[in-house]
Amino acid sequence: MGIIGQIRERGGSIAVGLIGVSMVMFLLMDALGSKGSQSTGNGLGTVNGYEITAPEYEQTVQEMLDNYQRNGMDVSDEMRSQVSEQAWNQIVEEKIQKEQFEKLGIEVTDAEMERLLITGGENLHPSVKSANFPR
Repeated sequence: MGIIGQIRERGGSIAVGLIGVSMVMFLLMDALGSKGSQSTGNGLGTVNGYEITAPEYEQTVQEMLDNYQRNGMDVSDEMRSQVSEQAWNQIVEEKIQKEQFEKLGIEVTDAEMERLLITGGENLHPSVKSANFPR
């Protein structure tokens, strides 16, 4: 009975001490662990040496969501999830294609883009012709 009484008397202070030490250790682990895992602070990933940043990803997601809403589609949570995945895949494809285009020396100049999109090139896709681009 004497041992149980001593545990009751000192148990509260021991429990508070253990909780305090645990909280301090948790904060230290979080602070030290986050420094080692971040390379630039806002990078989400890399593709062939090209970094995908959080602002780039968020902008792509928002542009895709805006496009769906402009076309009269209702954006649900499930649709947002799909758009997020599509945006990630699109960015990865663009990074890979950019590298391949550079290796092959393929480039589309601003004058070519203007001739194709704005002035209406002869082989322009009908959906692009019907879109209203600013001139």
